[in-house]
Amino acid sequence: MYRSLHLSVSGAVAELALNRPGQRNAMSTELMREMIACAAELAARDDIDAVIVSGSGGSFSAGADLKDAGRWESAGASLNRRREVASLGLRMARAWEDLPQITIAAIERYAIGGGLALAVALDWRVAAREAFRLSRAQPSSPRRPARAARSGSAHRRPGPARTRARRRKK
Repeated sequence: MYRSLHLSVSGAVAELALNRPGQRNAMSTELMREMIACAAELAARDDIDAVIVSGSGGSFSAGADLKDAGRWESAGASLNRRREVASLGLRMARAWEDLPQITIAAIERYAIGGGLALAVALDWRVAAREAFRLSRAQPSSPRRPARAARSGSAHRRPGPARTRARRRKK
């Protein structure tokens, strides 16, 4: 039924895999539309209590698919078409956030950009040790993202007071 997703149901648990392993499950316009449709399908089912979302090929999602023709073809499209494409990520995240079932993100390797937004929209996140995720803008130093991922600090978000205190110390 879906081209970019693989959905299987076993008892009261549904398993959904983003199925674009060659692109590290990057979020194409087609994938986001299918995610919205799949969320609606699952929301209508009373026999499912939990949904586990993962990525095939060992990666959760590397974010937006920058090679997706559907994203860039809208330059000459109508204003409504461009708005529809621009709002896909937000609508996808809201659709999954609003699901009545318990939702779990099984994160391996990459959860960046739209992949991270999807993981945050789900109820629970379980990340493998080698998972690499960016939760905020990183400095341009090439060592910084790798060090943050290794130390596990990439997921910590300092609050505004802590951030201001750090700025004053510099």
